[in-house]
Amino acid sequence: MIPHLGAYYRPDRLSAALALLASAPQARVLAGGTDLLLGSERLDAVVDITHLGLGGMREEDDALLLGATLRVEELLHAPAAHAWADGVLVGACLNFGTLQVRNMATVGGNVAHALPAADLVAALIALDAEARLARAGPQGGIRWRTLPVAAIATAPFATCIEPAELIAEVRVPARARARRAQFRKIGRVVKDLAQVNCAVALDLEGERVREARIVVGAVHPTVTRVPTAEVELHGADTRGAEWRARVARAVSALRDFIQPITDTRATREWRRHVCGVLVRRSLEWVADPSTRGRVPRYEDGPLYRVGVREARR
Repeated sequence: MIPHLGAYYRPDRLSAALALLASAPQARVLAGGTDLLLGSERLDAVVDITHLGLGGMREEDDALLLGATLRVEELLHAPAAHAWADGVLVGACLNFGTLQVRNMATVGGNVAHALPAADLVAALIALDAEARLARAGPQGGIRWRTLPVAAIATAPFATCIEPAELIAEVRVPARARARRAQFRKIGRVVKDLAQVNCAVALDLEGERVREARIVVGAVHPTVTRVPTAEVELHGADTRGAEWRARVARAVSALRDFIQPITDTRATREWRRHVCGVLVRRSLEWVADPSTRGRVPRYEDGPLYRVGVREARR
């Protein structure tokens, strides 16, 4: 039973779901419901999209396609997620709430909710992921548009998704497959919302950085790339003193860019400092050739300190 609910719809075709959303702009899309159903406000109508065939995960034209209703727990164990970009998507799923939450939460829901601390969104942005959005077209057809996942959220819990639209699929492009990447997170407890999270990715040509992605969450109004930090790494050699200097400049630029707040989880000063620490650790990790292909595991311990003991030896 869903309290404060007006009407509940469970279509079995995407076109039918889009027609419902077009006829009732106030209707909300329901996938996992781990965020939507926590609210106390009345829901005039919900459109359950879990029977539209939008789940699953596949590789097509060398891209990785994630269905909007793919569960986070399914993504965590998917072989393809382990094979792409050092398993950065696995890392983002690893401490994504409890098992109960992961069994309900969906890829599309995590993107559409626009939570500033969203874990999976940070990893998707680091891989240049795009969301494919659908809305009703003329004569029962479907209109499609594609947006970078980085462009979906416009403010905390606000997006550019139109009332009659829904996310049908998230696409990770082929160029991201071989990136060195890592996700890190720290919370009050392991399964809590992030106090700070980050995802970094490097596109390397030999030992030199061709492109860099630095993405942070819980320290800005939205999960965001930090282009002023990324540019500090372009063209850098990942070996030796030059890399350490470039990373230090990137961390300084990052701390100048972000806009953390003080709330019940952490102070703005703590977030600013720790965000830099996590990004530095992540960049050191992905620049190390010996860590290539090491997919995150529960056995590695808390994500914020992975590799720290090894680095001190």
